[in-house]
Amino acid sequence: MIGAGDLVWDDLLALEPGTHTVLTNRELDAACETIADYADIKSPFLLGHSTGVAYVVGAAAPRFGLGEEECAVLRRSALLHDIGRAGVSAGIWGKSGPLSEADWEKIRRSACAASKAYAWQSAFSSRSSSNPR
Repeated sequence: MIGAGDLVWDDLLALEPGTHTVLTNRELDAACETIADYADIKSPFLLGHSTGVAYVVGAAAPRFGLGEEECAVLRRSALLHDIGRAGVSAGIWGKSGPLSEADWEKIRRSACAASKAYAWQSAFSSRSSSNPR
């Protein structure tokens, strides 16, 4: 079934000049890991957080009887669960004193940014069964 999001994505790609690169599953995993590291580097207290969450999810998902592709999507989603954090200044994450109400509002908005990114969840799934993992 093709959803409206798929049509928007195809329309967006059609506007991109040049050739399109489709990532293999391994490349997609590596890209998600890089994005997770970028979000986590905003604070020394958060380094490795997203990778750790993905590790736990990756270990737990098969125990619930999920298939390989479902496990991969969950692991990628875990890696990217705090992607909105990248939109918050490192100065806020590293503040030594209490955060102001304006700071908290920026943090709350980071979750909203992440939820918008999740609207493209289908982009995190495997491209085809012929792609290597």
